[in-house]
Amino acid sequence: MFNISGFGLTVSLIASNTFPVGLLLTQWPDDQDAISFPDIEIGDAQMGVNGDLIVWSKAAPVKVTLSAIPDSPTDLQLAVLLMANRVGVNKIGARDILQMVVLQGNNNLGTFTNGIIVSGPSFTGVQSTGRMKTKQYGFIFESPYAI
Repeated sequence: MFNISGFGLTVSLIASNTFPVGLLLTQWPDDQDAISFPDIEIGDAQMGVNGDLIVWSKAAPVKVTLSAIPDSPTDLQLAVLLMANRVGVNKIGARDILQMVVLQGNNNLGTFTNGIIVSGPSFTGVQSTGRMKTKQYGFIFESPYAI
């Protein structure tokens, strides 16, 4: 039997300047993936003039998306991180370097290092049903390691 339940997902996130002690994120929504990892492309290929296959390896950043229940502690902490790292007129971003540890309910463990936050909502949207929209925050990491 294979139990593939995602129950018990926790994410620990350390932001070098904004949250140096770290955050424990646990409030995940029901209408979006709690955490997602798009496929990475680690190689490429082309064909030479005479049809020879030419291949090469390439480095690829690891993208991660975290979704949070609107206005939950997880959402509020990620919003603070996003706004702290946002740059603008007369505003220098925090330039946080992120470290993330993901622990799934089945004890799968993943660590992600040398990351940054790259996207997130500027405010809470509202769906046509009257429900607040789930917020999604995007991250990019240099090095993943999964156990």
